[in-house]
Amino acid sequence: MIKPTVLLILFFLVSGNRFLSNYPTTVVKYEKSEGYHTFILAAVAGVLLHIVSFIILTVFTLCFPSLAYSIGFEFKKFVEVLMPSIASNAEILNMVSVSGVAFVLAGLAPAIIIKLYALANRNLILEAWQKDATGDKTPEFLSLAFSSASLGLPVAFTMKNRKVYIGYIIRTSAASNDLEILPIVSGYRKKEDLDLVYLVDYQPITDKISEDDKTRNSSNIASDVIAKKFAIVLPHREIVHANLHDMSQMEHFRKHRFDLGQVQADNVTFDGESNKPEKVVVHKKWYEFWKWFKRK
Repeated sequence: MIKPTVLLILFFLVSGNRFLSNYPTTVVKYEKSEGYHTFILAAVAGVLLHIVSFIILTVFTLCFPSLAYSIGFEFKKFVEVLMPSIASNAEILNMVSVSGVAFVLAGLAPAIIIKLYALANRNLILEAWQKDATGDKTPEFLSLAFSSASLGLPVAFTMKNRKVYIGYIIRTSAASNDLEILPIVSGYRKKEDLDLVYLVDYQPITDKISEDDKTRNSSNIASDVIAKKFAIVLPHREIVHANLHDMSQMEHFRKHRFDLGQVQADNVTFDGESNKPEKVVVHKKWYEFWKWFKRK
């Protein structure tokens, strides 16, 4: 027969694991933990759940003694059928009762807390993800996904083969090895200087195909269906670099490039029309340094 202490430790770990795997603020830390850290986290959470469960059962027994006795009697009869040796031991039977409540509480507590946050117009899952995104236990691009969502800007992903995809991240997770994007523009980087060259504008294509689908089906197609239809999956291991990319500002950068001879030092403007010296923002010595660095 299994010793009561071993059984109790097992109950601690099972209930603790269930709670930590479902509670938004602990999911990432727990899933990324290794070795004895995982064991300790699950054990501590399990002990706390058992303490809360013991308090709940005690209060319930004091407030509703008749109902508690009836439930306890039926529970004992049920255990006698499965494990007669345990049913005859009051201490083990009580321990199993508390552990059963702790296991149920481990599954219900996260859902209840999330609902309470929702009543206060807060999203606990989103808040937890935003906090985890600033740490080193989540994918490198998670914080960039939140920045893209808050600023409304797409993200440019440069791949190992110099292919570039510019679009919005529509799916990722703390444990995934890839991310899914809805592309807006694709292109590549030149081999000589890695300049970005646009090749395909997806917007007119997706609009045309979406309109054709709507006409063919005579109904409105949900935007998430359209997103899934044109989504591209990018493995993390193939991404070399990623950054927010505002295509509306590309012309400004093209007008102020030293290497193309379109701009001279001490004469840099941002209106595209005037070249008055009073708008100088780049000193000549930096331009000379850049030319020297390029020769090197």
